[in-house]
Amino acid sequence: MYCRECGNGVKAHAEICPNCGVRPLNSTKFCQSCAAPTNANQELCVKCGAGLKNTGNRVVSVGEDRPSGLLNVTVCCFPIVGIILYFIWKNEKPKSAKAACTWAIVGTSIGVLLYIIAFVIGMIGESMYYY
Repeated sequence: MYCRECGNGVKAHAEICPNCGVRPLNSTKFCQSCAAPTNANQELCVKCGAGLKNTGNRVVSVGEDRPSGLLNVTVCCFPIVGIILYFIWKNEKPKSAKAACTWAIVGTSIGVLLYIIAFVIGMIGESMYYY
């Protein structure tokens, strides 16, 4: 990946370019794929054909949007964490946010079902006590 401000190479998930001190995708001077010069209105690089990314002043989240299996299990056991993560991630990581919300609903449903089963077993046990 190349910095769109200075055109120098940067690591794929770099937050700040070490050469110019600007966020790598916050400019419009160079292509992030091949470092060819570009202009502000350009949407595709004419040299390599890559779609030009420009985040403006928005912070780009680091990492991919892939839901984690461990996260899903954690959210299933602690549904409130899933609800909180949904609201935090709904714009930056929509796939992970949806998975967290889905597993929070599953965890809540399992908890309610177990509570109902325990209640019914308790009522049956209590009624058997008097016979």
